[in-house]
Amino acid sequence: MIIYRQRCVRVAEVWFDSGLAPDSDVDVVSIRRSLRPINGHHNIASQTLVSDLTMSVDLLLNVMSGTNRYEIRRAEKTDNLSYKVLISPSLEDYKSFVSFYNAFASNKGLSVISNHGHKINLSYIQNRNIILTCVLKAGNPLVWHSYFVYGNRCRPIYSASHYRYTNDTQMRSLIGRANRWLHWQDMLKFKEIELCNYDWGGWHTGNDSVLLKINKFKESFGGVQTTVYDARYGITLLGRLENAALQAFHKL
Repeated sequence: MIIYRQRCVRVAEVWFDSGLAPDSDVDVVSIRRSLRPINGHHNIASQTLVSDLTMSVDLLLNVMSGTNRYEIRRAEKTDNLSYKVLISPSLEDYKSFVSFYNAFASNKGLSVISNHGHKINLSYIQNRNIILTCVLKAGNPLVWHSYFVYGNRCRPIYSASHYRYTNDTQMRSLIGRANRWLHWQDMLKFKEIELCNYDWGGWHTGNDSVLLKINKFKESFGGVQTTVYDARYGITLLGRLENAALQAFHKL
């Protein structure tokens, strides 16, 4: 559970069915990615893919697509990549990641990490819920990943590469392989530290061609399609009023 202030209320963010501490002094509870719907509250269901990290390394490889296995093995044998994992990232580590990510997001037309996002991420870091990973070549970062980790589950928050910065087809292919290799190294590391579930961060159920390509990438690693639930509710008068106002705003 992570507690932070959002606007005028104190919010307890509860991930992965971890439960709310009974003495929590908060106004609002935000349930994130629960495997079960929350009784008595409005639930928003969504889909994701989950890889079972309790499987053997050989089986984790075997459930991947043949193309994925080939790309990962090629990266291992010929690309001279190095892996960096930050289990407890420092503020400087986080700043390095944000600088890389925001450059990527601006180039791709995505939202950069906002001031509110910084506050949430710093709360995660203080509670040891963030792991950062990076793949480098000759000391230069090619791809960064950021994960939220709680209990025995992990979920990607951000992924960034500078793939679009070059028209060199060989470099673009290298970055693509490096990203797949980094996901594989992350899975091995998380398995090593005894995490059980690698949640791929969502599954698009619509017709957006870009998001469907992302689905295909995630699917290449295997994983089982799973329903997860989000819910948000007030537990004090202030929290209930704020939550009702927020729901009314989103219905406009």
